[in-house]
Amino acid sequence: METFAAKVIELLREKCSHADQLSTFMGQPVFSVPAKGVSELAALQTEIKDLIDTHFPDREEDVMITIRREGMEDSGFRVWKTKHS
Repeated sequence: METFAAKVIELLREKCSHADQLSTFMGQPVFSVPAKGVSELAALQTEIKDLIDTHFPDREEDVMITIRREGMEDSGFRVWKTKHS
C-alpha cells in the first residue's frame, strides 16, 4: 500500500516547478535548491502547499517537507492534515 508521503512525492515530481531538485530521505520529500532569498523560499513553500491542498484536500496525515539550501541550514515545514479523528 502506497503511503501518503509517497503520493505527495509523486505529485511533486509531476507538478512542482522545482521537481528536478526533489529527492527523498527516509520516505519524505527533500528539495535541494541553490541559496536564494527569503521570497524565493516562501514562493517554493507556497507552491508546494498549494499543490498538496489542491490534490489532497482531505488529508488524514501530515507531511514534512525539507528544503536544503547550499551553504545554509536545512529548513522544514509541515503540511498539516485536514481530517481529525
